[in-house]
Amino acid sequence: MRFTKPLWLTHGGDKKDFEVYSCHVSPDGSRLVTAGGDGHVRIWSTDAIRNGANADYTKPKQLAAMSYHSGTIHSVRFSGNGKYLASGADDKIVCIYNLDPNPPAHTTFGSNETPPVENWRIFRRLIGHDNDVQDLGWSADSSILVSVGLDSKVVVWSGHTFEKLKTLSQHQSHVKGITFDPANKYFATASDDRTIRIFRFTSPPPNATTYDQVNNFVLEATVSVPFTTSPLTTYFRRCSWSPDGAHIAAANAVNGPVSSVAIVTRGSWESEVNLIGHEGPVEVCAFSPRLFC
Repeated sequence: MRFTKPLWLTHGGDKKDFEVYSCHVSPDGSRLVTAGGDGHVRIWSTDAIRNGANADYTKPKQLAAMSYHSGTIHSVRFSGNGKYLASGADDKIVCIYNLDPNPPAHTTFGSNETPPVENWRIFRRLIGHDNDVQDLGWSADSSILVSVGLDSKVVVWSGHTFEKLKTLSQHQSHVKGITFDPANKYFATASDDRTIRIFRFTSPPPNATTYDQVNNFVLEATVSVPFTTSPLTTYFRRCSWSPDGAHIAAANAVNGPVSSVAIVTRGSWESEVNLIGHEGPVEVCAFSPRLFC
């Protein structure tokens, strides 16, 4: 494992650097997308990141910057097929982008932004939340996108047409995390109602509508034991499904008086293992996408 911290990889402003709330690597590993308090989605070259200590490296570092939101951006996620990029923000909107093969236009006159190398364009604006969008997740086959937010809603969108397929309202408080089963059978959402809810689904066809998905996206199980006294002060509860599909790592769990990450077992949905080490509540956890055998 390598650790690097390029000083140029920031969300900078005229007077201060802004917080970064989300990052994600593209499926082909060539791009890192970040988002944060400056209202920009920024796409970076991972080749430039790997060469961060190389003074002779002259290729572009930032590939693009998009500012289609009117507020802080909380989540960015590439689709598994690499075709789309989604972002969700406190303006209640989910934006979908795709990469136009045509050369990008130059930056606006007077802008301090680095001229774009790639032409990422807004493709759709999805309106379905009544409050901040906190997290996003794509199914393994990219057939659906799920957004969750402070309105307690879980909204399912078609990954083909980006029509709203279903709104799930089982949670009783802010929903702050979403993760998908790599086997494409379940997704899990984490909420300030101190539960993780597991939903079963079947991948909808490209022409799916709200009407023919009424019986899809069904609540399978509710996990509450590891979270009965978890604090309600965290921005996020971003959980992660293991690449073999066997476990969910659940953020903001507790083991007695100690903060932990609960490991939830697929099928039984029980949590017998806790990862302990952080002094404060854990807001985000993520498995490595690689399986080490």
